[in-house]
Amino acid sequence: MIQCNKKLTCGLHECTDFCHIGFCAPCKYVSAQPLYCPCKIVKLDPPIKCGVPAPSCKGPCLKELACGHPCSMLCHTGNCPPCLESVTRLCNCGKELMTNIFCHKRTPNCGQVCKSELQCGHKCQKVCHLAGKCFNSVDELMQNGCGERCMKLKQECGHKCMASCHPDKDCPKTPCEAELRVYCGCGQRWVEVTCKSNPDRPPIDCDARCWKKQREARIATAFGSSEGFAANKDQIKFEYYPEEAI
Repeated sequence: MIQCNKKLTCGLHECTDFCHIGFCAPCKYVSAQPLYCPCKIVKLDPPIKCGVPAPSCKGPCLKELACGHPCSMLCHTGNCPPCLESVTRLCNCGKELMTNIFCHKRTPNCGQVCKSELQCGHKCQKVCHLAGKCFNSVDELMQNGCGERCMKLKQECGHKCMASCHPDKDCPKTPCEAELRVYCGCGQRWVEVTCKSNPDRPPIDCDARCWKKQREARIATAFGSSEGFAANKDQIKFEYYPEEAI
């Protein structure tokens, strides 16, 4: 006859019965040693059948965890859970002291933007991280840039370069998309245009509104103040001004 040899439910021993169908019988091994709780306070006296769970003393575990704190759970078998002791720690960047942090948690994140000066001239915009870890290496930063806009003044027009950060490289020669105002000669009228790397544009022409404004300014000067003009404007004749300026 062939022996069964299947692993029993205790997980420690094998079935010694002859080959059979169906479930194996419970483990027949009996221990002559006392079985203690994990804290070694409470015990079961022998004989003890194989597979009987260890007793519990219902007291605190108090095993020392890797962090140095005692386990706060009741007496238990198996590994202790993560430490739930409340501690105070500096955040990753070291700017803020974080309170009420579970001991097993990694170094906390304060949520503040780093703003450290980078070799490319910009400030790091990444959120709280370990000091000196804005980028993997300086070579990577100088080769690929930090991702921010360049913001250097373009030689062609003097406006800020809006291209992505490009350390040690000239700004691209693409037409500038900055918006600017072009005024008329008297400064009363203006239009918005795109720079296109040509900021020196001739002034636009004045219109009737400009002439009217100039006329009122001259009359106000003649009366010594704008109040004097307002008080006597009904007595002033304007026949000698252009018709379109009235």
